[in-house]
Amino acid sequence: SMWPSAAKTVEPARVGLVYGAMAAAQNLLLAITPLATGAILDHFPQPPANATVGGVAASHHDHHHGGESTPEAYRYTELIFIGNALVACSLCIVLGVVQYRTGGVLHLPRDAALARTALEGKDEVGSEDDVCTSYDELP
Repeated sequence: SMWPSAAKTVEPARVGLVYGAMAAAQNLLLAITPLATGAILDHFPQPPANATVGGVAASHHDHHHGGESTPEAYRYTELIFIGNALVACSLCIVLGVVQYRTGGVLHLPRDAALARTALEGKDEVGSEDDVCTSYDELP
């Protein structure tokens, strides 16, 4: 899952922003997918009330509510869901590659992961200058 990775890889001051961006992207896909599915199903012609769909006769009740779309329409809607799954899997693979190339922080406890990412920009890790001995030295 991508959600726990945000807390371990982003500095605490920006975690809320990252969660907001992730939620916005997720909600955007949750809004677009049904609209695209409905548009595809509306694009294909509906069979008449006495026709069969997939070997089963369409009932009057189905015809009253718009009937069922052709099997071809459902093939295209499945492609939307397959595409969504492929994008999600691709993002997980990218996350794994980045994890591997950077030495990985996702397997570490949160505090250790944040400490490691904070020290990556320093030239000499563990030098005397990195240690605060009083509140007066804090920025």
